[in-house]
Amino acid sequence: MTTPGEGRARAPGPADLGPGDAVVLADGDDPAAPSTTSEVAPDGDGGTRRAHRRSTTVLVLIALVALGLRLAYVGAVASHHDIEWDATYYHTAANAIAQGHGYAITCPILDQCTYRPAAFFGPGFSAVLAVASVLGFDSVGAHRVVAALLGALGVFLIGLLARRVAGVRASYVTAVLAAAYLHWIVLEGALMSEALAVPLTVLVLLLGYRALDRPTARRWGLVGFVVGLAALTRGEGVLWLALLVLPGTLGPRSLPWSRRLLCLGAATAACLVVLVPWGIRNTAVAGSFSVLQGNGGVVGGANCDATYTGSDLGGWSCDQTIDVGGERVGVGSSATTEQEWGRIQSERGVAYARAHAGRLPVVVVARELRAFSVLRPTAYEAGERRARPLVAAEIWFVLPVGLAGLVVLRRRRRRVWPLVAPIVLVVVAVALSWGNQRLRVTAEPSLLVGCGVVGAAAWDRLRARSSALTAAPGAEPPAGTPVAATPAGAPLEP
Repeated sequence: MTTPGEGRARAPGPADLGPGDAVVLADGDDPAAPSTTSEVAPDGDGGTRRAHRRSTTVLVLIALVALGLRLAYVGAVASHHDIEWDATYYHTAANAIAQGHGYAITCPILDQCTYRPAAFFGPGFSAVLAVASVLGFDSVGAHRVVAALLGALGVFLIGLLARRVAGVRASYVTAVLAAAYLHWIVLEGALMSEALAVPLTVLVLLLGYRALDRPTARRWGLVGFVVGLAALTRGEGVLWLALLVLPGTLGPRSLPWSRRLLCLGAATAACLVVLVPWGIRNTAVAGSFSVLQGNGGVVGGANCDATYTGSDLGGWSCDQTIDVGGERVGVGSSATTEQEWGRIQSERGVAYARAHAGRLPVVVVARELRAFSVLRPTAYEAGERRARPLVAAEIWFVLPVGLAGLVVLRRRRRRVWPLVAPIVLVVVAVALSWGNQRLRVTAEPSLLVGCGVVGAAAWDRLRARSSALTAAPGAEPPAGTPVAATPAGAPLEP
Protein backbone atom coordinates (compact mmCIF):
# COMPACT_ATOMS: atom_id res chain seq x y z
CA MET A 1 0.00 0.00 0.00
CA THR A 2 1.26 3.44 -0.86
CA THR A 3 0.52 6.80 0.62
CA PRO A 4 0.46 10.13 -1.22
CA GLY A 5 3.94 10.96 -2.32
CA GLU A 6 5.21 7.40 -1.82
CA GLY A 7 7.08 5.95 -4.77
CA ARG A 8 8.58 9.34 -5.67
CA ALA A 9 12.06 10.32 -4.62
CA ARG A 10 12.09 13.05 -2.00
CA ALA A 11 14.65 14.81 0.10
CA PRO A 12 14.68 13.90 3.79
CA GLY A 13 12.59 16.25 5.89
CA PRO A 14 13.16 17.42 9.47
CA ALA A 15 11.08 14.59 10.89
CA ASP A 16 13.32 12.02 9.15
CA LEU A 17 16.38 13.03 11.16
CA GLY A 18 17.76 11.46 14.28
CA PRO A 19 18.81 13.16 17.51
CA GLY A 20 22.26 13.82 16.11
CA ASP A 21 21.03 15.73 13.08
CA ALA A 22 19.47 19.12 12.60
CA VAL A 23 18.08 21.02 9.69
CA VAL A 24 17.98 24.76 9.27
CA LEU A 25 14.97 25.78 7.27
CA ALA A 26 14.69 28.78 5.02
CA ASP A 27 12.78 31.73 6.37
CA GLY A 28 9.80 30.94 4.19
CA ASP A 29 9.47 27.38 5.41
CA ASP A 30 6.80 26.55 7.95
CA PRO A 31 8.05 24.04 10.51
CA ALA A 32 4.56 23.80 11.95
CA ALA A 33 3.21 22.34 8.73
CA PRO A 34 2.22 18.69 8.66
CA SER A 35 5.02 16.17 8.27
CA THR A 36 5.78 14.58 4.94
CA THR A 37 3.43 11.70 5.68
CA SER A 38 0.43 14.00 5.97
CA GLU A 39 -2.31 13.53 3.43
CA VAL A 40 -2.38 17.03 1.98
CA ALA A 41 -3.51 18.26 -1.34
CA PRO A 42 -0.84 18.04 -4.03
CA ASP A 43 -1.67 21.34 -5.71
CA GLY A 44 1.06 23.46 -4.14
CA ASP A 45 1.18 25.63 -1.07
CA GLY A 46 -2.45 26.71 -1.38
CA GLY A 47 -3.69 23.15 -1.30
CA THR A 48 -1.41 22.33 1.62
CA ARG A 49 -2.73 25.27 3.62
CA ARG A 50 -6.34 24.35 2.86
CA ALA A 51 -5.75 20.77 3.92
CA HIS A 52 -3.98 22.04 7.03
CA ARG A 53 -6.95 24.23 7.98
CA ARG A 54 -9.40 21.45 7.21
CA SER A 55 -7.59 18.97 9.44
CA THR A 56 -7.35 21.58 12.21
CA THR A 57 -11.11 22.10 12.01
CA VAL A 58 -11.67 18.37 12.34
CA LEU A 59 -9.39 18.24 15.40
CA VAL A 60 -11.32 21.13 16.98
CA LEU A 61 -14.57 19.23 16.46
CA ILE A 62 -13.09 16.11 18.02
CA ALA A 63 -11.93 18.19 20.98
CA LEU A 64 -15.48 19.56 21.40
CA VAL A 65 -16.81 16.00 21.44
CA ALA A 66 -14.15 15.19 24.04
CA LEU A 67 -15.36 18.11 26.15
CA GLY A 68 -18.93 16.82 25.90
CA LEU A 69 -17.87 13.36 27.07
CA ARG A 70 -16.00 14.84 30.01
CA LEU A 71 -18.86 17.09 31.07
CA ALA A 72 -21.23 14.14 30.83
CA TYR A 73 -18.93 12.11 33.06
CA VAL A 74 -18.74 14.95 35.57
CA GLY A 75 -22.51 15.30 35.67
CA ALA A 76 -23.42 11.61 35.67
CA VAL A 77 -20.60 10.08 37.72
CA ALA A 78 -18.00 12.37 39.29
CA SER A 79 -20.50 14.77 40.85
CA HIS A 80 -21.85 11.95 43.00
CA HIS A 81 -18.47 11.40 44.68
CA ASP A 82 -16.45 13.53 47.06
CA ILE A 83 -12.98 14.53 45.97
CA GLU A 84 -10.01 12.84 47.64
CA TRP A 85 -7.11 14.32 49.62
CA ASP A 86 -4.94 15.47 46.71
CA ALA A 87 -7.87 17.07 44.90
CA THR A 88 -9.06 18.75 48.10
CA TYR A 89 -5.60 20.26 48.45
CA TYR A 90 -5.65 21.66 44.89
CA HIS A 91 -9.18 22.99 45.32
CA THR A 92 -8.53 24.58 48.71
CA ALA A 93 -5.29 26.20 47.60
CA ALA A 94 -6.93 27.59 44.45
CA ASN A 95 -9.62 29.32 46.46
CA ALA A 96 -7.03 30.63 48.91
CA ILE A 97 -5.17 32.26 46.01
CA ALA A 98 -8.41 33.81 44.73
CA GLN A 99 -9.23 35.17 48.19
CA GLY A 100 -5.86 36.88 48.53
CA HIS A 101 -4.22 34.44 50.96
CA GLY A 102 -1.59 33.36 48.44
CA TYR A 103 -0.79 29.74 47.84
CA ALA A 104 -2.09 28.43 51.15
CA ILE A 105 -4.22 25.69 52.66
CA THR A 106 -6.75 25.55 55.45
CA CYS A 107 -9.30 23.06 56.76
CA PRO A 108 -10.16 20.32 55.89
CA ILE A 109 -6.53 19.77 54.86
CA LEU A 110 -5.35 21.28 58.13
CA ASP A 111 -6.59 20.35 61.58
CA GLN A 112 -7.65 23.95 62.15
CA CYS A 113 -9.32 26.52 59.90
CA THR A 114 -6.49 29.01 59.66
CA TYR A 115 -4.45 29.59 56.52
CA ARG A 116 -0.94 28.17 56.29
CA PRO A 117 1.45 28.62 53.33
CA ALA A 118 1.24 25.56 51.11
CA ALA A 119 4.22 23.72 49.68
CA PHE A 120 3.35 20.02 49.57
CA PHE A 121 2.39 20.17 45.87
CA GLY A 122 3.64 22.50 43.17
CA PRO A 123 1.30 25.44 42.56
CA GLY A 124 0.70 24.85 38.83
CA PHE A 125 -2.70 23.15 38.89
CA SER A 126 -4.07 25.24 41.76
CA ALA A 127 -3.00 28.42 39.95
CA VAL A 128 -5.05 27.44 36.90
CA LEU A 129 -8.07 26.58 39.06
CA ALA A 130 -7.64 29.92 40.83
CA VAL A 131 -8.42 31.73 37.59
CA ALA A 132 -11.90 30.22 37.67
CA SER A 133 -12.21 30.99 41.39
CA VAL A 134 -11.38 34.66 40.80
CA LEU A 135 -14.24 34.75 38.28
CA GLY A 136 -16.62 33.34 40.89
CA PHE A 137 -16.49 29.69 39.81
CA ASP A 138 -14.99 28.36 43.03
CA SER A 139 -17.00 25.21 43.72
CA VAL A 140 -15.74 21.67 43.29
CA GLY A 141 -18.11 21.25 40.37
CA ALA A 142 -16.81 24.39 38.66
CA HIS A 143 -13.23 23.24 39.10
CA ARG A 144 -14.16 19.88 37.60
CA VAL A 145 -15.42 21.76 34.54
CA VAL A 146 -12.05 23.53 34.33
CA ALA A 147 -10.35 20.13 34.43
CA ALA A 148 -12.66 18.96 31.63
CA LEU A 149 -11.68 21.99 29.55
CA LEU A 150 -8.02 21.18 30.11
CA GLY A 151 -8.72 17.62 29.02
CA ALA A 152 -10.33 18.80 25.79
CA LEU A 153 -7.33 21.07 25.17
CA GLY A 154 -5.08 18.05 25.61
CA VAL A 155 -7.09 16.14 23.00
CA PHE A 156 -6.66 18.95 20.48
CA LEU A 157 -2.94 19.28 21.16
CA ILE A 158 -2.31 15.55 20.87
CA GLY A 159 -4.05 15.64 17.50
CA LEU A 160 -1.62 18.35 16.38
CA LEU A 161 1.30 16.29 17.68
CA ALA A 162 0.19 13.18 15.80
CA ARG A 163 -0.34 15.20 12.62
CA ARG A 164 3.15 16.59 12.86
CA VAL A 165 4.92 13.26 13.28
CA ALA A 166 2.60 10.78 11.55
CA GLY A 167 0.16 12.49 9.21
CA VAL A 168 -3.43 13.64 9.07
CA ARG A 169 -5.20 10.28 9.26
CA ALA A 170 -3.09 9.27 12.25
CA SER A 171 -3.97 12.57 13.92
CA TYR A 172 -7.68 11.85 13.59
CA VAL A 173 -7.33 8.36 15.03
CA THR A 174 -5.13 9.62 17.86
CA ALA A 175 -7.49 12.46 18.75
CA VAL A 176 -10.52 10.16 18.79
CA LEU A 177 -8.71 7.71 21.07
CA ALA A 178 -7.66 10.54 23.37
CA ALA A 179 -11.19 11.94 23.43
CA ALA A 180 -12.55 8.65 24.75
CA TYR A 181 -9.52 7.70 26.87
CA LEU A 182 -11.12 6.72 30.15
CA HIS A 183 -8.01 7.09 32.28
CA TRP A 184 -7.81 10.79 31.54
CA ILE A 185 -11.56 11.31 31.89
CA VAL A 186 -11.54 9.68 35.33
CA LEU A 187 -8.56 11.72 36.55
CA GLU A 188 -10.09 14.96 35.32
CA GLY A 189 -13.37 14.14 37.02
CA ALA A 190 -11.45 13.36 40.22
CA LEU A 191 -9.84 16.84 39.98
CA MET A 192 -6.28 15.56 39.82
CA SER A 193 -3.30 17.56 38.56
CA GLU A 194 -2.93 15.19 35.59
CA ALA A 195 -5.68 17.25 33.95
CA LEU A 196 -3.03 19.95 33.45
CA ALA A 197 -0.03 17.61 33.17
CA VAL A 198 -1.35 16.00 29.97
CA PRO A 199 -1.67 19.18 27.84
CA LEU A 200 1.66 20.43 29.21
CA THR A 201 3.31 17.14 28.23
CA VAL A 202 1.97 17.37 24.69
CA LEU A 203 2.93 21.05 24.47
CA VAL A 204 6.51 20.23 25.50
CA LEU A 205 6.65 17.64 22.71
CA LEU A 206 5.15 19.97 20.12
CA LEU A 207 7.55 22.77 20.99
CA GLY A 208 10.41 20.29 21.17
CA TYR A 209 9.77 19.10 17.62
CA ARG A 210 9.56 22.71 16.49
CA ALA A 211 12.90 23.52 18.13
CA LEU A 212 14.52 20.42 16.65
CA ASP A 213 13.36 21.43 13.18
CA ARG A 214 14.95 24.87 13.45
CA PRO A 215 17.20 25.10 16.51
CA THR A 216 17.26 28.64 17.90
CA ALA A 217 17.74 30.01 21.39
CA ARG A 218 14.23 31.47 21.32
CA ARG A 219 12.58 28.17 20.44
CA TRP A 220 14.52 26.17 23.00
CA GLY A 221 13.87 28.89 25.55
CA LEU A 222 10.15 28.39 25.01
CA VAL A 223 10.60 24.66 25.54
CA GLY A 224 12.43 25.32 28.80
CA PHE A 225 9.70 27.68 29.97
CA VAL A 226 6.98 25.04 29.48
CA VAL A 227 9.20 22.42 31.13
CA GLY A 228 9.27 24.72 34.16
CA LEU A 229 5.47 24.89 34.16
CA ALA A 230 5.30 21.10 33.91
CA ALA A 231 7.65 20.79 36.90
CA LEU A 232 5.43 23.12 38.94
CA THR A 233 2.49 20.87 38.11
CA ARG A 234 4.15 17.52 38.74
CA GLY A 235 7.67 17.37 40.15
CA GLU A 236 8.94 14.71 37.75
CA GLY A 237 8.45 17.22 34.92
CA VAL A 238 11.95 18.53 35.63
CA LEU A 239 13.29 15.31 34.05
CA TRP A 240 12.41 16.80 30.66
CA LEU A 241 15.65 18.78 30.92
CA ALA A 242 17.71 15.58 30.88
CA LEU A 243 15.58 13.55 28.47
CA LEU A 244 14.57 16.11 25.84
CA VAL A 245 16.39 19.41 26.25
CA LEU A 246 19.90 18.03 26.79
CA PRO A 247 20.00 15.61 23.81
CA GLY A 248 17.95 17.96 21.66
CA THR A 249 20.30 20.90 22.09
CA LEU A 250 23.68 19.15 22.25
CA GLY A 251 22.96 16.30 19.85
CA PRO A 252 22.77 18.00 16.40
CA ARG A 253 26.22 17.43 14.88
CA SER A 254 25.55 19.89 12.07
CA LEU A 255 25.49 22.83 14.48
CA PRO A 256 28.58 24.50 15.94
CA TRP A 257 29.12 23.95 19.64
CA SER A 258 28.58 27.63 20.35
CA ARG A 259 25.04 27.44 19.00
CA ARG A 260 24.32 24.17 20.79
CA LEU A 261 25.42 25.63 24.11
CA LEU A 262 23.43 28.79 23.46
CA CYS A 263 20.25 26.75 22.92
CA LEU A 264 20.91 24.67 26.03
CA GLY A 265 21.56 27.79 28.07
CA ALA A 266 18.38 29.43 26.82
CA ALA A 267 16.25 26.41 27.71
CA THR A 268 17.83 26.04 31.15
CA ALA A 269 17.54 29.74 31.92
CA ALA A 270 13.88 29.84 30.88
CA CYS A 271 13.14 26.86 33.09
CA LEU A 272 14.89 28.51 36.03
CA VAL A 273 12.91 31.71 35.45
CA VAL A 274 9.82 29.66 36.27
CA LEU A 275 11.21 27.54 39.11
CA VAL A 276 13.48 29.93 41.03
CA PRO A 277 10.72 32.33 42.19
CA TRP A 278 8.90 29.33 43.61
CA GLY A 279 12.04 28.27 45.47
CA ILE A 280 12.58 31.80 46.78
CA ARG A 281 9.01 31.89 48.00
CA ASN A 282 9.51 28.61 49.85
CA THR A 283 12.64 30.02 51.44
CA ALA A 284 10.69 33.04 52.65
CA VAL A 285 7.84 31.05 54.19
CA ALA A 286 9.72 27.98 55.41
CA GLY A 287 13.39 28.89 55.57
CA SER A 288 14.51 26.31 53.00
CA PHE A 289 14.99 26.60 49.25
CA SER A 290 13.08 23.87 47.44
CA VAL A 291 11.30 23.68 44.11
CA LEU A 292 10.14 20.03 44.11
CA GLN A 293 7.68 19.61 46.93
CA GLY A 294 5.84 16.52 48.16
CA ASN A 295 8.71 14.19 47.35
CA GLY A 296 9.53 13.61 51.00
CA GLY A 297 6.12 12.09 51.59
CA VAL A 298 6.49 9.95 48.48
CA VAL A 299 9.88 8.59 49.56
CA GLY A 300 8.74 7.99 53.10
CA GLY A 301 5.51 6.34 52.04
CA ALA A 302 7.10 4.01 49.50
CA ASN A 303 9.98 2.57 51.52
CA CYS A 304 9.01 0.41 54.49
CA ASP A 305 8.28 -3.22 55.31
CA ALA A 306 4.74 -3.03 53.95
CA THR A 307 5.89 -1.90 50.46
CA TYR A 308 8.90 -4.20 50.19
CA THR A 309 6.97 -7.44 50.76
CA GLY A 310 3.41 -8.72 50.66
CA SER A 311 0.35 -7.44 48.86
CA ASP A 312 1.52 -3.81 48.89
CA LEU A 313 4.84 -4.61 47.20
CA GLY A 314 5.82 -1.59 45.10
CA GLY A 315 3.01 0.49 46.56
CA TRP A 316 2.68 3.36 49.01
CA SER A 317 1.31 2.55 52.44
CA CYS A 318 3.90 3.41 55.10
CA ASP A 319 3.39 5.42 58.25
CA GLN A 320 2.71 9.03 57.29
CA THR A 321 3.14 10.52 60.75
CA ILE A 322 6.18 11.98 62.43
CA ASP A 323 7.06 12.47 66.09
CA VAL A 324 6.63 16.02 67.38
CA GLY A 325 7.09 16.42 71.12
CA GLY A 326 6.18 12.81 71.78
CA GLU A 327 3.01 13.02 69.66
CA ARG A 328 2.48 11.41 66.24
CA VAL A 329 1.23 14.02 63.78
CA GLY A 330 0.55 14.09 60.05
CA VAL A 331 1.23 16.63 57.34
CA GLY A 332 -1.97 18.51 58.16
CA SER A 333 -1.10 19.10 61.79
CA SER A 334 -0.56 22.64 63.02
CA ALA A 335 2.26 21.26 65.19
CA THR A 336 4.58 20.97 62.18
CA THR A 337 5.15 22.38 58.71
CA GLU A 338 4.93 20.63 55.38
CA GLN A 339 8.65 21.14 54.81
CA GLU A 340 9.63 19.68 58.19
CA TRP A 341 7.25 16.76 57.78
CA GLY A 342 8.60 16.10 54.26
CA ARG A 343 12.23 16.27 55.43
CA ILE A 344 11.68 13.69 58.17
CA GLN A 345 9.69 11.43 55.86
CA SER A 346 12.39 11.61 53.21
CA GLU A 347 15.19 10.80 55.68
CA ARG A 348 13.21 7.85 56.99
CA GLY A 349 12.50 6.48 53.51
CA VAL A 350 16.06 6.89 52.24
CA ALA A 351 17.46 5.22 55.36
CA TYR A 352 15.12 2.26 54.90
CA ALA A 353 15.97 1.91 51.20
CA ARG A 354 19.71 1.90 51.95
CA ALA A 355 19.28 -0.69 54.68
CA HIS A 356 17.33 -2.94 52.30
CA ALA A 357 19.23 -2.24 49.06
CA GLY A 358 19.27 -5.92 48.16
CA ARG A 359 15.49 -5.90 47.93
CA LEU A 360 15.30 -2.76 45.76
CA PRO A 361 15.47 -4.50 42.32
CA VAL A 362 12.37 -6.55 43.15
CA VAL A 363 10.60 -3.49 44.52
CA VAL A 364 11.44 -1.37 41.46
CA VAL A 365 10.11 -4.04 39.09
CA ALA A 366 6.92 -4.24 41.16
CA ARG A 367 6.57 -0.46 40.99
CA GLU A 368 6.80 -0.50 37.20
CA LEU A 369 4.29 -3.34 36.91
CA ARG A 370 1.85 -1.55 39.20
CA ALA A 371 2.21 1.75 37.32
CA PHE A 372 1.18 0.06 34.06
CA SER A 373 -1.62 -1.97 35.69
CA VAL A 374 0.07 -5.35 35.32
CA LEU A 375 0.42 -5.97 39.06
CA ARG A 376 -2.65 -5.24 41.17
CA PRO A 377 -4.37 -3.41 38.28
CA THR A 378 -7.42 -2.29 40.26
CA ALA A 379 -5.46 -0.96 43.24
CA TYR A 380 -6.04 2.55 41.93
CA GLU A 381 -6.07 5.61 44.12
CA ALA A 382 -8.28 8.05 42.24
CA GLY A 383 -11.69 8.27 40.63
CA GLU A 384 -14.69 6.04 40.17
CA ARG A 385 -14.05 2.51 41.49
CA ARG A 386 -16.25 0.87 38.86
CA ALA A 387 -14.02 2.31 36.12
CA ARG A 388 -10.82 0.75 37.45
CA PRO A 389 -11.03 -2.56 35.53
CA LEU A 390 -11.73 -0.63 32.31
CA VAL A 391 -8.79 1.70 32.93
CA ALA A 392 -6.54 -1.32 33.41
CA ALA A 393 -7.83 -3.02 30.25
CA GLU A 394 -7.30 0.23 28.38
CA ILE A 395 -3.57 0.38 29.10
CA TRP A 396 -3.22 -3.33 28.30
CA PHE A 397 -4.29 -2.39 24.76
CA VAL A 398 -2.62 1.01 24.47
CA LEU A 399 0.82 -0.05 25.73
CA PRO A 400 1.64 -2.84 23.20
CA VAL A 401 -0.16 -1.22 20.27
CA GLY A 402 1.36 2.19 21.01
CA LEU A 403 4.87 0.78 21.21
CA ALA A 404 4.29 -1.07 17.94
CA GLY A 405 3.20 2.20 16.34
CA LEU A 406 6.38 3.92 17.48
CA VAL A 407 8.37 1.09 15.91
CA VAL A 408 6.45 1.63 12.66
CA LEU A 409 7.34 5.33 12.76
CA ARG A 410 10.99 4.47 13.31
CA ARG A 411 10.96 2.14 10.32
CA ARG A 412 9.55 4.99 8.28
CA ARG A 413 12.63 6.96 9.33
CA ARG A 414 10.63 9.43 11.35
CA ARG A 415 12.13 11.24 14.33
CA VAL A 416 10.77 9.11 17.16
CA TRP A 417 13.12 9.66 20.07
CA PRO A 418 11.24 12.71 21.47
CA LEU A 419 8.15 10.49 21.78
CA VAL A 420 10.21 7.87 23.60
CA ALA A 421 11.54 10.47 26.08
CA PRO A 422 8.32 10.74 28.16
CA ILE A 423 8.09 6.95 28.35
CA VAL A 424 11.60 6.86 29.79
CA LEU A 425 10.62 9.75 32.09
CA VAL A 426 7.77 7.69 33.53
CA VAL A 427 9.95 4.61 34.00
CA VAL A 428 12.53 6.67 35.90
CA ALA A 429 9.94 8.53 37.99
CA VAL A 430 8.17 5.32 38.98
CA ALA A 431 11.45 3.59 39.88
CA LEU A 432 12.35 6.50 42.18
CA SER A 433 8.91 6.82 43.78
CA TRP A 434 6.23 4.13 43.72
CA GLY A 435 3.86 2.22 41.46
CA ASN A 436 1.27 4.93 41.02
CA GLN A 437 -0.88 4.51 37.89
CA ARG A 438 -1.30 8.28 37.73
CA LEU A 439 2.40 8.66 36.98
CA ARG A 440 2.05 6.96 33.60
CA VAL A 441 -0.03 9.79 32.12
CA THR A 442 3.15 11.49 30.91
CA ALA A 443 3.86 8.45 28.70
CA GLU A 444 0.31 8.01 27.45
CA PRO A 445 0.31 10.79 24.80
CA SER A 446 3.21 9.08 23.02
CA LEU A 447 1.51 5.70 23.30
CA LEU A 448 -1.73 7.12 21.89
CA VAL A 449 0.17 8.62 18.96
CA GLY A 450 1.59 5.16 18.33
CA CYS A 451 -1.93 3.72 18.42
CA GLY A 452 -2.98 6.38 15.93
CA VAL A 453 -0.21 5.29 13.58
CA VAL A 454 -1.35 1.66 13.79
CA GLY A 455 -4.98 2.67 13.33
CA ALA A 456 -4.21 4.82 10.27
CA ALA A 457 -2.12 2.02 8.76
CA ALA A 458 -4.94 -0.48 9.33
CA TRP A 459 -7.40 1.93 7.71
CA ASP A 460 -5.11 2.36 4.70
CA ARG A 461 -4.78 -1.40 4.38
CA LEU A 462 -8.55 -1.87 4.47
CA ARG A 463 -9.01 0.83 1.84
CA ALA A 464 -6.39 -0.78 -0.37
CA ARG A 465 -8.05 -4.19 -0.03
CA SER A 466 -11.46 -2.68 -0.76
CA SER A 467 -10.07 -0.96 -3.85
CA ALA A 468 -8.54 -4.23 -5.00
CA LEU A 469 -11.86 -6.04 -4.61
CA THR A 470 -13.67 -3.27 -6.46
CA ALA A 471 -11.20 -3.47 -9.32
CA ALA A 472 -11.32 -7.30 -9.42
CA PRO A 473 -13.96 -7.64 -12.21
CA GLY A 474 -11.71 -5.78 -14.62
CA ALA A 475 -8.52 -7.52 -13.57
CA GLU A 476 -6.54 -9.66 -15.98
CA PRO A 477 -7.58 -13.35 -15.77
CA PRO A 478 -4.94 -15.86 -14.69
CA ALA A 479 -2.74 -17.25 -17.46
CA GLY A 480 -4.29 -20.23 -19.25
CA THR A 481 -7.90 -19.31 -18.43
CA PRO A 482 -10.08 -19.61 -21.56
CA VAL A 483 -11.88 -16.42 -22.45
CA ALA A 484 -14.93 -16.51 -24.70
CA ALA A 485 -14.93 -14.00 -27.50
CA THR A 486 -17.67 -11.39 -27.39
CA PRO A 487 -18.94 -10.04 -30.70
CA ALA A 488 -18.37 -6.37 -31.19
CA GLY A 489 -21.28 -4.31 -29.92
CA ALA A 490 -22.91 -7.25 -28.14
CA PRO A 491 -23.99 -6.61 -24.52
CA LEU A 492 -21.91 -8.24 -21.84
CA GLU A 493 -23.57 -10.87 -19.67
CA PRO A 494 -23.92 -9.89 -16.04
